[in-house]
Amino acid sequence: MTSPPESKLSVVQARNGSRTATAGSIRIHSSVNPEHEAELFLNARMPLLEGSAAVILGSSLGYLTREIHRRFPAIRIITLDYTHEFSRFLVAAPDHEWHPQSGESVGAFLHRVLPEEELAGLAIIEWQPAARAFPARARQVAAEFTDALSELNANIATTGYFGRRWVRNAFANFLCLNEFQPLPPSRGVTVIAASGPSLERSAQSLVRHRDAIGIWALGSAVAPLLARGIVPDLVVLTDPGYYGIEHLHCLLGRSVPVMLPLTSARGVWRTKCPVVLIDQGSIVEDALLPRLGLRSIHAAANGTVAGTALDVALKTTGGPIVFAGFDLALHDLQSHASPHAFDRYIRYRQQRRTPETTLLFERNILDSAPISGTRYRSTRAHVTFRNWFASWEGMVTRSVYRLSASPVSLPMQPVDEEGFRLLIEATTRSGPPVHGDAPSGSYSTGTSPLVRAAVLEEIVDGWHRELSEFAHRIDSVSQPWDSRSAGQNSVPGILRLVDLPGLLRIRRLLSRSRSKAAHEAGQVVHSVTQFLASTLANATRSFNS
Repeated sequence: MTSPPESKLSVVQARNGSRTATAGSIRIHSSVNPEHEAELFLNARMPLLEGSAAVILGSSLGYLTREIHRRFPAIRIITLDYTHEFSRFLVAAPDHEWHPQSGESVGAFLHRVLPEEELAGLAIIEWQPAARAFPARARQVAAEFTDALSELNANIATTGYFGRRWVRNAFANFLCLNEFQPLPPSRGVTVIAASGPSLERSAQSLVRHRDAIGIWALGSAVAPLLARGIVPDLVVLTDPGYYGIEHLHCLLGRSVPVMLPLTSARGVWRTKCPVVLIDQGSIVEDALLPRLGLRSIHAAANGTVAGTALDVALKTTGGPIVFAGFDLALHDLQSHASPHAFDRYIRYRQQRRTPETTLLFERNILDSAPISGTRYRSTRAHVTFRNWFASWEGMVTRSVYRLSASPVSLPMQPVDEEGFRLLIEATTRSGPPVHGDAPSGSYSTGTSPLVRAAVLEEIVDGWHRELSEFAHRIDSVSQPWDSRSAGQNSVPGILRLVDLPGLLRIRRLLSRSRSKAAHEAGQVVHSVTQFLASTLANATRSFNS
């Protein structure tokens, strides 16, 4: 992040012989007894910590870190400082430390060191003298910290809502998908087609240059492209919901490869389209993908299929990447390019007193806000996606372009139809692009469906044993546990995926009553075990039928 100028920091000796610090005319720690100052602060602000982690904003020389470690030795301490200068003079080191020269954003740091389940009971401490000494930077860090916490809480909500669906999808896809292939070869310029209203205008350029470009279509863009005679080279699907498949019915018989993780919507096999597998790193993918005997492309999970497509394109292609139809805005009543798979649901509902335009107004206008000075409108989902793309600005070294104008600014270079033509010509003259790390080679699974059914049963049995062991040892678990490491304190990954809210309840109870935590663990583990057993039975039944 861009840092404002620092105040002049001075580290000197306090009256009791300890270190103290000032920034300009502002005293950051007591000039008499900084240890006693930290004790009084914690006595007044937080005499008891019930969680397993604490975040200190502006910890400075580390007196709060040392006092918390003394009182609560099991608490993990994470510090966010406003300058790197304190690092040389710390009186106590935290478990994890961030400062503006750390080389990563506050959000990336917190996602790396703070598991979602540790948000339960998380202590947040702000050392106000440091904030007064570095006001601009303190505001900046606080804003990024708040955004990161919102994202972590959103991850909890997403996992809580979709976790079980991801498992159901993965089981069914593991058993029923049979046709796999590698990514199609790059044609130089890779176009990622979304279904925003501007795709209708951009489609003319795509048709004109079709032989010179590769087209990756997000699921909702498939129908608009096919309606204009454009068959994409690849379709990208990450949506775990049933309606994600609705967009793909028009691919039946076309053999267009679909790139997806095992956790995406089940049913692609009915389109007869081959599959390009990606790995988003979930516990269920870690267990199932190696048993398929296929090499997959790693793509970090994120909240938008466009982000996944971009991630894979950056890793596996060498030429320019151009987004088309990526408006992140409504144009008047129009939310998508036409035709759209969901349009018929609006038409089915229209009546004489509620015509289609009224239904579109209710769906698109009432839940959106105008973008000043334009006919465009923006929804909460649009804002979320815009923020995600804005977060990687500066981290991508290659140029990414966007075809057709949009009122929503993104870290992409805008390009009109003429600029698009010139970009294609320049790429063609420079020769074939250097390819990234797309896996190649054999794409036969090497395992029959019957073998995979036995493998799935074996994996579920292993998860049952892990869950049972966790429930039996919960009353002897020392805090904090680390869900990402092996050993006595580890949490079964499948529990975290299937019932994260239940895991949070267990963690809260551990700090109050181990017997109640053990009882809750038994209930949660029983529920997850029953879910896995029924999901296995349903997936096997569907496969056999």
